[in-house]
Amino acid sequence: MLNIERPVGVDDVFDGHLVTGTVDGTTELRAIDGERLTIATPPRLEPWLVEKGAIALDGASLTVVAVEKSTFSVALVPATRNRTTFGSATPGDRLHYEADLVAKYAARAT
Repeated sequence: MLNIERPVGVDDVFDGHLVTGTVDGTTELRAIDGERLTIATPPRLEPWLVEKGAIALDGASLTVVAVEKSTFSVALVPATRNRTTFGSATPGDRLHYEADLVAKYAARAT
C-alpha cells in the first residue's frame, strides 16, 4: 500500500506543502504516541528539517512539529491516520522521505 496525494494544477489555489514526489532517502519510525510519530533523523536530512516545515513520508505530505537531536516528529490528524498507511504503522517500520523543497533551496543558497 502507498499514499498518493493529488497534484496541484496550474490554475488551482495553492494551500499546502511543496513536494515533488521524489525520494531523498529512507528512515525509521521510532515511536508512536497517540497521533504523534517520532522518526529517526538521517544525517543527510538534518539541514532540511524545520519545525513547522514540511516533509513527505511514504508519499504523504506532513508538517514537522518538533526537531530534536537525533529525531523529529510529525502529528497526524485522525483523517490522515485513517486514510494513509500510518494507521497500521509500527515502530521499526522503514519510511521513504522527501524533505521540504523550500528548505532544500534555502540550505543550498547559504
